Amino acid sequence: MSSLQLNNPMPADTRNNKSLITLIIGVVCLVLAIWSALWFWASLLTVRPEIIVTKWEQGKIGFDEQLAKDLVVPLKQSLSLNSLDANTHLILARIYEQLANNDEEKQQAYNELAEQQYNTAILNNPTWDYAWARFATFYNEQELATLANREEKIARTLIQAISLGPYEEKTQTLTIPIIFEHWDLLSSSENNPQIEKTIKHALKHNENSLLTLESAKIHNKLDNLEPLISKKWQLNLLKK
Repeated sequence: MSSLQLNNPMPADTRNNKSLITLIIGVVCLVLAIWSALWFWASLLTVRPEIIVTKWEQGKIGFDEQLAKDLVVPLKQSLSLNSLDANTHLILARIYEQLANNDEEKQQAYNELAEQQYNTAILNNPTWDYAWARFATFYNEQELATLANREEKIARTLIQAISLGPYEEKTQTLTIPIIFEHWDLLSSSENNPQIEKTIKHALKHNENSLLTLESAKIHNKLDNLEPLISKKWQLNLLKK
């Protein structure tokens, strides 16, 4: 092989292909960087609304209607950047729910908006037990006269919540009171295993054991709870 052949430059087609591959990689990296930045900004927009609505729910601060309406704006901006984020839809649902609870005139309209957002959150993340639990709580707080098929909706969302997250503390905190309130509706042979699994686990952990005992007492279901209790102090408390 001659020295001329060894020193021949790279064919033009090969150079063009390499340049094209480099360009494509650069474009992909740029797109990913922009997407990551937008995703981060979308998440950042939800931080303050979630903190405030949680404080309203816990009664730590007084409800502010104008602030609630203002908080809808960044949440919608967040959804314009990432419409598939289930948590953003859930926060928006909770704010609409707070507005419904504090504006009797527009209560139905806000409840409908909340229900839409709960449905979307679950559609985007159908295995999220906490979203199902919050949805069950939402239905449980509606008046019978204002919600068609209320009991059916409570049962459907609650069973989904405890089926997907029977051991999740946050989910138990929401679902246990509803379980005892609607015991007769829920305690069919088909649902019993999930209900028992949730209650037995809650009784083994101090975080929700007292909540379980108190809920059973409030709703006159102590006889139903007693067979599920294994700790002596809980039995003693139950009999007081």
